[in-house]
Amino acid sequence: MHRHGHTKAGMWPFGSTRSLKKRSEPHTLQDDLESFVLVVLYMVLRYTNHNCKTCDLPTIMAAVFDSYVIWADDHTITGGYGKANMFRSRLFIGRDFRVSGNIPLNIWLNVALTAVKEWHEYLSHLDSQAATAATVADPFLLLPEPKSNPASNDSEKLKDHSMLLDFWGRALLHPQWPAGDGPQDHLVDYYKGGHSSRGPNLAGSTGK
Repeated sequence: MHRHGHTKAGMWPFGSTRSLKKRSEPHTLQDDLESFVLVVLYMVLRYTNHNCKTCDLPTIMAAVFDSYVIWADDHTITGGYGKANMFRSRLFIGRDFRVSGNIPLNIWLNVALTAVKEWHEYLSHLDSQAATAATVADPFLLLPEPKSNPASNDSEKLKDHSMLLDFWGRALLHPQWPAGDGPQDHLVDYYKGGHSSRGPNLAGSTGK
């Protein structure tokens, strides 16, 4: 078992951003969908040929999947910050991330990562609305309400599993999906090359 224990959506590396930041929040379908996207990304990074440098892979994996913060005042452990940055701006993997020779998988990954990003933006919009409603503010200083929320329609992509499932099925059946694309464990290869099995020291930090 991972040192942080199980989260509501599974083990820590694949827990959704929201479930790791707000661990008392009720679990949602969207948490599971994000976890599925994270599992696929993990498998892609570790076992397929792609344009991330092998020497950077342990750092990327630790920053995205294992990072956490221990808050100094009550020793609460939270996480998901590396994942949030990865979804928001493709930090760590890069906006030009590509799997070698697999166009359908690249398209699916881009659609899935973007869908999770848009869901995060929708949740941020709801949080902002709630914070504004809870604040007693001078009416002369209030900003005008936007006519529409650009994230509201985009958030529909993760209203259920149908979009990701349909797109996944079509990607697997695509004629350009490569044959004989067996796995190659890049982390094992990295450590066989004489690097420390401890990996980079990015997994934890303290805050507050």
